[in-house]
Amino acid sequence: MTKIILTSFLTALAIFCSAQGITITKGNSHKTFKQNSIFKIYQKSISTDLQNQCCEVGEYIGTITSLSPDSLNLRLKSYTLKKNVNEVQMESILYSLPETMSMTISKKDIDYLQRYKSYKSLKVKENLMPLGSILLFTGLVTGINTVFVKDKKGKNALLTSGGIQIGAGITLLIASKSRKYHFQGDHKEICTFQ
Repeated sequence: MTKIILTSFLTALAIFCSAQGITITKGNSHKTFKQNSIFKIYQKSISTDLQNQCCEVGEYIGTITSLSPDSLNLRLKSYTLKKNVNEVQMESILYSLPETMSMTISKKDIDYLQRYKSYKSLKVKENLMPLGSILLFTGLVTGINTVFVKDKKGKNALLTSGGIQIGAGITLLIASKSRKYHFQGDHKEICTFQ
Protein backbone atom coordinates (compact mmCIF):
# COMPACT_ATOMS: atom_id res chain seq x y z
CA MET A 1 0.00 0.00 0.00
CA THR A 2 2.84 2.38 0.86
CA LYS A 3 4.53 1.64 -2.47
CA ILE A 4 1.36 2.50 -4.39
CA ILE A 5 0.92 5.82 -2.58
CA LEU A 6 4.61 6.67 -2.96
CA THR A 7 4.56 5.79 -6.68
CA SER A 8 1.40 7.85 -7.23
CA PHE A 9 2.90 10.81 -5.39
CA LEU A 10 6.17 10.67 -7.34
CA THR A 11 4.30 10.37 -10.65
CA ALA A 12 2.14 13.39 -9.85
CA LEU A 13 5.19 15.33 -8.70
CA ALA A 14 7.06 14.52 -11.92
CA ILE A 15 4.11 15.62 -14.06
CA PHE A 16 3.59 18.91 -12.27
CA CYS A 17 7.27 19.77 -11.89
CA SER A 18 8.19 19.08 -15.50
CA ALA A 19 5.68 21.56 -16.95
CA GLN A 20 7.74 24.50 -18.14
CA GLY A 21 5.51 27.28 -19.27
CA ILE A 22 6.09 30.10 -21.71
CA THR A 23 7.73 33.36 -20.70
CA ILE A 24 7.15 36.66 -22.49
CA THR A 25 9.40 39.65 -21.84
CA LYS A 26 8.12 43.21 -22.14
CA GLY A 27 10.72 45.80 -21.18
CA ASN A 28 11.94 44.82 -17.72
CA SER A 29 8.89 42.73 -16.81
CA HIS A 30 8.44 39.01 -17.39
CA LYS A 31 5.16 37.12 -17.71
CA THR A 32 5.11 33.31 -17.51
CA PHE A 33 2.09 31.36 -18.71
CA LYS A 34 1.23 27.78 -17.83
CA GLN A 35 2.04 25.19 -20.45
CA ASN A 36 -1.60 24.27 -21.14
CA SER A 37 -2.75 27.85 -21.67
CA ILE A 38 -4.84 28.55 -24.75
CA PHE A 39 -3.52 31.22 -27.08
CA LYS A 40 -5.12 33.18 -29.88
CA ILE A 41 -2.26 34.25 -32.16
CA TYR A 42 -2.66 36.84 -34.93
CA GLN A 43 -0.40 36.93 -37.95
CA LYS A 44 -0.83 39.81 -40.40
CA SER A 45 0.76 40.26 -43.81
CA ILE A 46 0.16 43.10 -46.25
CA SER A 47 1.00 42.69 -49.91
CA THR A 48 3.09 45.37 -51.59
CA ASP A 49 1.42 44.67 -54.93
CA LEU A 50 -0.35 47.94 -55.80
CA GLN A 51 -2.63 46.31 -58.39
CA ASN A 52 -4.09 43.77 -55.95
CA GLN A 53 -4.04 45.56 -52.64
CA CYS A 54 -4.17 42.59 -50.32
CA CYS A 55 -4.30 42.24 -46.57
CA GLU A 56 -4.20 38.77 -45.05
CA VAL A 57 -4.79 37.99 -41.38
CA GLY A 58 -4.30 34.54 -39.88
CA GLU A 59 -5.84 33.70 -36.51
CA TYR A 60 -4.59 30.55 -34.78
CA ILE A 61 -6.30 29.15 -31.67
CA GLY A 62 -4.51 26.41 -29.74
CA THR A 63 -1.71 25.58 -27.35
CA ILE A 64 1.98 26.26 -27.78
CA THR A 65 3.78 22.92 -27.66
CA SER A 66 7.36 24.12 -27.98
CA LEU A 67 9.56 27.13 -28.63
CA SER A 68 12.66 27.27 -30.78
CA PRO A 69 14.94 30.31 -31.20
CA ASP A 70 13.03 31.54 -34.26
CA SER A 71 9.60 29.84 -34.22
CA LEU A 72 6.66 28.50 -32.23
CA ASN A 73 5.14 25.05 -32.60
CA LEU A 74 1.38 24.95 -32.05
CA ARG A 75 -1.29 22.30 -31.61
CA LEU A 76 -4.30 23.99 -33.18
CA LYS A 77 -8.00 23.76 -32.48
CA SER A 78 -8.87 26.21 -35.25
CA TYR A 79 -7.23 28.29 -37.93
CA THR A 80 -8.96 31.24 -39.59
CA LEU A 81 -7.65 33.04 -42.64
CA LYS A 82 -9.22 36.40 -43.50
CA LYS A 83 -8.23 38.03 -46.76
CA ASN A 84 -9.15 41.40 -48.25
CA VAL A 85 -8.43 41.71 -51.96
CA ASN A 86 -9.58 44.92 -53.65
CA GLU A 87 -12.08 45.49 -50.82
CA VAL A 88 -13.61 42.01 -51.19
CA GLN A 89 -13.48 40.00 -47.96
CA MET A 90 -12.90 36.25 -47.94
CA GLU A 91 -12.74 34.07 -44.85
CA SER A 92 -11.87 30.40 -44.48
CA ILE A 93 -12.01 28.51 -41.20
CA LEU A 94 -10.42 25.14 -40.48
CA TYR A 95 -11.35 23.24 -37.31
CA SER A 96 -9.59 20.32 -35.71
CA LEU A 97 -11.79 18.86 -32.99
CA PRO A 98 -9.31 16.47 -31.38
CA GLU A 99 -6.58 19.12 -31.81
CA THR A 100 -4.45 17.08 -34.17
CA MET A 101 -3.44 19.96 -36.45
CA SER A 102 0.13 21.09 -35.88
CA MET A 103 1.71 24.25 -37.21
CA THR A 104 4.97 26.13 -36.95
CA ILE A 105 4.91 29.93 -37.00
CA SER A 106 7.91 32.21 -37.25
CA LYS A 107 8.20 34.49 -34.21
CA LYS A 108 8.88 37.53 -36.39
CA ASP A 109 5.53 37.05 -38.20
CA ILE A 110 3.41 37.23 -35.03
CA ASP A 111 1.54 40.53 -34.73
CA TYR A 112 0.09 39.87 -31.26
CA LEU A 113 -1.32 37.11 -29.09
CA GLN A 114 -3.95 36.77 -26.41
CA ARG A 115 -3.96 34.17 -23.63
CA TYR A 116 -6.97 32.34 -22.20
CA LYS A 117 -7.14 29.87 -19.34
CA SER A 118 -9.21 27.34 -21.29
CA TYR A 119 -11.40 26.97 -24.36
CA LYS A 120 -14.40 27.55 -22.10
CA SER A 121 -13.07 30.95 -20.95
CA LEU A 122 -12.37 31.83 -24.61
CA LYS A 123 -15.98 31.07 -25.54
CA VAL A 124 -17.31 32.98 -22.53
CA LYS A 125 -15.30 36.09 -23.46
CA GLU A 126 -16.43 35.84 -27.10
CA ASN A 127 -20.08 35.62 -25.98
CA LEU A 128 -19.86 38.53 -23.52
CA MET A 129 -19.22 41.12 -26.25
CA PRO A 130 -22.55 40.74 -28.11
CA LEU A 131 -24.44 40.54 -24.81
CA GLY A 132 -22.75 43.71 -23.54
CA SER A 133 -23.49 45.49 -26.83
CA ILE A 134 -27.16 44.53 -26.64
CA LEU A 135 -27.43 45.73 -23.03
CA LEU A 136 -25.73 49.01 -23.91
CA PHE A 137 -28.08 49.57 -26.86
CA THR A 138 -31.24 48.69 -24.91
CA GLY A 139 -30.11 50.94 -22.05
CA LEU A 140 -29.76 53.86 -24.48
CA VAL A 141 -33.21 53.13 -25.97
CA THR A 142 -34.70 52.93 -22.47
CA GLY A 143 -33.11 56.29 -21.62
CA ILE A 144 -34.50 57.85 -24.81
CA ASN A 145 -37.98 56.57 -23.92
CA THR A 146 -38.06 58.94 -20.94
CA VAL A 147 -38.89 61.71 -23.42
CA PHE A 148 -42.27 60.10 -24.10
CA VAL A 149 -43.26 59.46 -20.47
CA LYS A 150 -45.14 62.28 -18.72
CA ASP A 151 -45.15 60.85 -15.18
CA LYS A 152 -42.12 61.89 -13.10
CA LYS A 153 -42.07 58.60 -11.20
CA GLY A 154 -42.13 56.67 -14.50
CA LYS A 155 -39.28 58.82 -15.88
CA ASN A 156 -37.14 58.11 -12.83
CA ALA A 157 -37.83 54.37 -13.14
CA LEU A 158 -36.91 54.42 -16.84
CA LEU A 159 -33.73 56.42 -16.20
CA THR A 160 -32.71 54.06 -13.41
CA SER A 161 -33.41 51.01 -15.57
CA GLY A 162 -31.54 52.53 -18.53
CA GLY A 163 -28.58 53.45 -16.33
CA ILE A 164 -28.36 49.94 -14.90
CA GLN A 165 -28.50 48.45 -18.40
CA ILE A 166 -25.79 50.81 -19.69
CA GLY A 167 -23.59 50.06 -16.68
CA ALA A 168 -24.06 46.30 -17.09
CA GLY A 169 -23.37 46.57 -20.82
CA ILE A 170 -20.14 48.52 -20.28
CA THR A 171 -19.05 46.05 -17.59
CA LEU A 172 -19.64 43.07 -19.90
CA LEU A 173 -17.79 44.79 -22.76
CA ILE A 174 -14.79 45.43 -20.52
CA ALA A 175 -14.90 41.84 -19.20
CA SER A 176 -14.95 40.47 -22.76
CA LYS A 177 -11.53 41.91 -23.57
CA SER A 178 -8.40 39.86 -23.11
CA ARG A 179 -4.98 41.48 -22.83
CA LYS A 180 -2.98 41.64 -26.05
CA TYR A 181 0.76 41.04 -26.11
CA HIS A 182 2.16 42.85 -29.18
CA PHE A 183 5.28 41.59 -30.91
CA GLN A 184 5.53 44.17 -33.69
CA GLY A 185 3.98 47.46 -34.75
CA ASP A 186 3.86 50.97 -33.31
CA HIS A 187 3.17 50.16 -29.67
CA LYS A 188 4.77 51.49 -26.49
CA GLU A 189 6.51 48.25 -25.61
CA ILE A 190 7.06 45.22 -27.80
CA CYS A 191 7.05 41.73 -26.25
CA THR A 192 9.58 39.01 -26.98
CA PHE A 193 9.70 35.32 -26.11
CA GLN A 194 12.34 34.24 -23.65
